Amino acid sequence: MIDILASYVSELITVEEEDWIDIIIDQAREIGVALTTLPQQLQQFLAKANAGKLEVRIANRSDSTSERNAFRFRQQLLNGVLFLATFLLFLFLRSNGDQIASWLSAIASGLFLLLYIYSSLR
Repeated sequence: MIDILASYVSELITVEEEDWIDIIIDQAREIGVALTTLPQQLQQFLAKANAGKLEVRIANRSDSTSERNAFRFRQQLLNGVLFLATFLLFLFLRSNGDQIASWLSAIASGLFLLLYIYSSLR
């Protein structure tokens, strides 16, 4: 940390007097521009807010193809995982002899399979 600060300090010390004047003028110009434009922008913002004319725009990013494809992939992955889980539950319940629960899990598994197929066709 001290090495970094020392390099900046040594750079400032070696600057010639003419360069200092240019640096001060540039900084004063930047500060002046910031001080004149900021109050105008702030005044415009407050005037719109007080008048009830403030608009907030949110870009619709869901139109992009890559985002739609990512959404479809996540939806397809979720449906596939749920199908696999309910199918394995069906097999487990059937091997244990629980008829009603195994049929319910088979129905759920079938629904998730249909959702998986439907999401892959869209």
